[in-house]
Amino acid sequence: MQNRSLKTKNSFTTLASPMSNRERILDETYKMMSKIGPQSMTMDTVAHNCGVSKRTLYEQFSGKANLIKETLLHANNKRMNRVHALYESASNSFEALMLVFLELREMFSDMSDVVLFDIKRLYPELLKDFRELQ
Repeated sequence: MQNRSLKTKNSFTTLASPMSNRERILDETYKMMSKIGPQSMTMDTVAHNCGVSKRTLYEQFSGKANLIKETLLHANNKRMNRVHALYESASNSFEALMLVFLELREMFSDMSDVVLFDIKRLYPELLKDFRELQ
């Protein structure tokens, strides 16, 4: 990750390079979807919460189904990277199992029950595609 410096009057402050718009939208969409479910989530609210215009949102994603699919894939990739990092950091298999268990418990406790129900009901093809990737 590249760093850039922002010069202030008497000192320098180092800032991490900004997250891409696409990544920020996917992360914010996952947070929204986890709380309110995909049915209640609109492209307007996603754009508003991400601080982007609807035009920018539609330039990145063809529609709500595409946004949900990309959000699920992005979240899955991040989760798999965390799981691999936990396995690498564990000193033995029991510790690895416990770390992964705690990670998954936290992940599922943050997610509303309506998320999977809405996806099954409204976007069954997304769930099928997602399961095929597993």
